[in-house]
Amino acid sequence: MNFFEQQERARTRTGLLVLLFALAIVCLIGATCVLVAITATAAGPAPMQPGTGAHGLVNSLRALPRETVTGISGLVIFVVGVAALFKFTQL
Repeated sequence: MNFFEQQERARTRTGLLVLLFALAIVCLIGATCVLVAITATAAGPAPMQPGTGAHGLVNSLRALPRETVTGISGLVIFVVGVAALFKFTQL
């Protein structure tokens, strides 16, 4: 395998890694929103009734205000960005 084939292969893998990194951030945002919804429901005036299962969770997620979801997204992106910059400076 020559240099140019190696370089093209590395570019392809880099694109895949960037895509997977973005997917991981989206999953972190989703998981954090679920945890906030569960916490807000459990601490709220009318806790989730036993047996409601996924329907109760979906309703809790729908009840989250857009500002909360936007704040969670911004915070997760900020934390991941700071961690990435910190690791980059260590290189």
